[in-house]
Amino acid sequence: MTNDIYYLNSNKQSSTNGGNYEVHKSTCSYCKVNLHKENYILLGMFSSPKEAVTYAKKKYSKYANEIDGCYYCCKSANNG
Repeated sequence: MTNDIYYLNSNKQSSTNGGNYEVHKSTCSYCKVNLHKENYILLGMFSSPKEAVTYAKKKYSKYANEIDGCYYCCKSANNG
């Protein structure tokens, strides 16, 4: 498995879209991290979306229940 760079979106989704802060891969075509870097917090390089989400939940423990993976680029870590 290859490592990817992950970011946490600092903008919370609307409640109709889950109401979470989402973790994205740097290559996510849905959120376009590279075009809107001011809205994203660099988490670092991880071997899987689950590892990145786990790290984000530990680092931002106050918001742990509101963090999940992007449905498009981190589906294995998305809570649906």
